Amino acid sequence: MLFSKRAVLTTDVNFHRALCYHKMMSSTRIILLCGGISIFFFVAWNVIRFRSLVSIGTELAARANAYEQHPVDSTIRVLFIGDSSAVGVGASSPLESVAGRLGARFPTADIINRGHNGDKVHDALSQFQEFEGQHFDLIVIQAGGNDIVRLTPFSQIEKQALSLLQTAHSMADAVILLHGGNIGSATLFPLPLRKLYTYRTARVRAIYQRIAPANGARYVDIWREADKDPFELYADKYYAADFFHPSSIGYGFWYEQVEKEIDAQMNKAIVE
Repeated sequence: MLFSKRAVLTTDVNFHRALCYHKMMSSTRIILLCGGISIFFFVAWNVIRFRSLVSIGTELAARANAYEQHPVDSTIRVLFIGDSSAVGVGASSPLESVAGRLGARFPTADIINRGHNGDKVHDALSQFQEFEGQHFDLIVIQAGGNDIVRLTPFSQIEKQALSLLQTAHSMADAVILLHGGNIGSATLFPLPLRKLYTYRTARVRAIYQRIAPANGARYVDIWREADKDPFELYADKYYAADFFHPSSIGYGFWYEQVEKEIDAQMNKAIVE
C-alpha cells in the first residue's frame, strides 16, 4: 500500500514536471513566433518605405532643372558641376538651390550648371570636357554623395577627386568643393545603413579636407555632429519628401555655410 502511494506520488510529480516543461516550450515557441513575425513586418515595412521614398526621389529628380543664368552684361563666369545636389533636386524651385542663391546674390554672374543626377566623382570629371580651353572665375563642385552611398572604394574616391580638383584649378581662379554633410543622417535609409554611411561620410570628409587645400581648392565642411545637425534634428524640415535630398530650407543651410567663401571669391573677381 505504501509502495502504491509512493508510486502514485512519483507519477504525479513527473506528470506535473512534464506539463510545466510542455507549457514552457509552448511559451518559448509563441515568443519566438511573435518575435519572428515582428521582425518580418519590421523588415517588410522598411523595404516598402524605402521603395516608396526612392520613387518619390526619382520623381523629384525628373522635375528638377539645374539653375543657370546668362545676363548680357555678365562680368563673372561661374561653373557648377556635380551630382543631383548641384542640380538642386529637392528644392521647390531652381532659385532655391545653391546655384540659384548664388545667382540671386550676383545677378551679373554668368552661371553654367552641368550638375547631373546620379553622378559620382569620376562622372563629374567628364563634365569638364566641353569647356576645354575655357576659363572661369569660380568653379563650384558638389560631388561625393553618390560615392558614399554606392560604396566606391576610398582610394578610388581620393584618386578621382584629386584629378577633379587639379582639372578645376587649371580652369578657374577659385574652386569650392562640398558634399552633402552627413549622408548617414538621411532617414531614407534604415538604421544599420545610416551607421555605415556616417562612417563613410567621415572618411570622405577627411579625404576632402586633406586634398582640397593642397590643390588650390576651398573645402566647405557641412558636417555637423548629430546633436547639432539640423538634418538629424529636424529631418521633416531640412529634407525633401524623399528624405535624401535637401529641401529648399536644407539648401538654404548649405548656402549659409558656403556663402562666405563664395562672397570672397566673387567679390575678388568683381574687383579684378
